Amino acid sequence: MLQLVGIILMGLGLLCGGGLLVSPFGMLPAPPGLALWLLFPGLLLAGYALFVMSAPTPQILLISRLVSTLLMALGLLAVTALVLIAMSILPPDEPTGTLWYVLVIGFAFGSVGALAHRRKGE
Repeated sequence: MLQLVGIILMGLGLLCGGGLLVSPFGMLPAPPGLALWLLFPGLLLAGYALFVMSAPTPQILLISRLVSTLLMALGLLAVTALVLIAMSILPPDEPTGTLWYVLVIGFAFGSVGALAHRRKGE
């Protein structure tokens, strides 16, 4: 049960990150509030902690790699959007602070998760 709850919480955390990623382009009905900013990393950490407490090691490795990959992808999308904005190719409707936040959290959590469970010799 804890594994399922952990996966759902991590999925919701990734959804929050996706919402923050698209918010500067007017794809959300309203600007993101403080809750979305806090829920993005908070749900990821809480979900991961719940999952790790009850899952066997092979499942922990799989989920860590999967979530790390998705977080790195969010970070890459954020930096791509920032580059396109800087080149005036993709004009934002709102400030780009959320993109910087997704970039930092995505790369920080993604790289830590990927490095924490790497195989010996990698």
